[in-house]
Amino acid sequence: MRYAAPSMRTSFAPLSLAALFFAAPTFLACTNLLGNFTEGAGGATVTSTSAVTGTGGTGGSGGSTATGAGSCGECSTNATCMNLTCSCKMGYEGDGKTCNDVDECTAISGFCGPDTTCSNTDGGADCTCLPGFTNSPSGCTAIWKLEKTLSQTFTAGYSPHAGIGNGRIFFANDDSTNPFFNSYSYALPSPVFNKEGPMPTSSNDFCGCGFGATFSVVGDTPYVFGNYGQNYLTASGWQPVPTYVAAVMRGEASSAVVGSVIYLLGGRNGSNMDQSTMFTYDTKSNQFGLPGDLPVYPWGPVSGAGMTATPDALYVAGGIAQGSGQHAAKFDLATKTWSMLPDMPFNGFGADLVPSPGGVLVGDGQNKKLARYLISTGEWSKATFTFPPDGDNWRLVGTSMATYAIGNVVGGLAVFRLANLP
Repeated sequence: MRYAAPSMRTSFAPLSLAALFFAAPTFLACTNLLGNFTEGAGGATVTSTSAVTGTGGTGGSGGSTATGAGSCGECSTNATCMNLTCSCKMGYEGDGKTCNDVDECTAISGFCGPDTTCSNTDGGADCTCLPGFTNSPSGCTAIWKLEKTLSQTFTAGYSPHAGIGNGRIFFANDDSTNPFFNSYSYALPSPVFNKEGPMPTSSNDFCGCGFGATFSVVGDTPYVFGNYGQNYLTASGWQPVPTYVAAVMRGEASSAVVGSVIYLLGGRNGSNMDQSTMFTYDTKSNQFGLPGDLPVYPWGPVSGAGMTATPDALYVAGGIAQGSGQHAAKFDLATKTWSMLPDMPFNGFGADLVPSPGGVLVGDGQNKKLARYLISTGEWSKATFTFPPDGDNWRLVGTSMATYAIGNVVGGLAVFRLANLP
């Protein structure tokens, strides 16, 4: 039998019905040769021309003497021959001369284990984890774990806003006809949703008009930069950032937080032209750096890319850039230099980037795609996975400690935590 080891049990050895229910019998080694065979630990060679008679034959210590018509040639191609006895290989059943495939998927209950699909093959079976599950030492385990649900939904067709900071996920619906702005306190012993004050629809930033603003959280204060610049304090609501002026105004920019500083890259300026410049906003001093103070994005003008920070670098991927929406790059925070990275596996306009152990995750919540860049190899991981399978309008947020997806599911909105990386 050929047992195709399931993806979640790659260490399994070949199995058979006999192996599952009986201890394996002990046989002497038998090798069929032309006109004779070798048997036993002594390695005796015995000439065989007719029925076994007990005449002739010499060999090593303990060597047997026998003559007989060899029967190995009568064995099925799916059998082995030992002591002139045909035995079906694992994964087949019969008398040895005829061996038929065993359908492990129907013959053995739970052959592949839970959360799998089982497909019979000739001499074995292929086991595959169901969507939303991945291989682990204990079998197929869920990639995402449901944290909590809320009876509101993001408006279909528009990308919601989301950010994370100080134990809270902030999220807002991008629709002026159904405005809401909430938070999820995931760090509490009993996590809860909190109703926050919605942004005034007159701001044109949470307006159902697409990817208008970049959303960043510093500490527990969200900042939005788009048509307007505003921040949010739980006690007093939304207020303007007075230093956000035409010279730095951007829509569809990318942003990432390093300490108290927000880095902003690209986006559309007041003349609706894509930019390649990067600049900063220091939340402590309430001051913007000027576009041009930092090196420009190496792939050229870009809008709607994803951006995140690790301890020593910024990573950018996706968006609308010159040549491809799959471009990616790294900005070294120490040397203030850019380097181009290999293209990510898919186009990602409005993508989310979050830190991940040993790399960064890129999420395209509209098309339910995820990819992982591995810093140690400088390549994209070949392991593929998606957002939770039954949902849409996902946003990906995270820190170096945890990653979350928030989006629509049947009956409302849900927060999932990434439990297992494929």
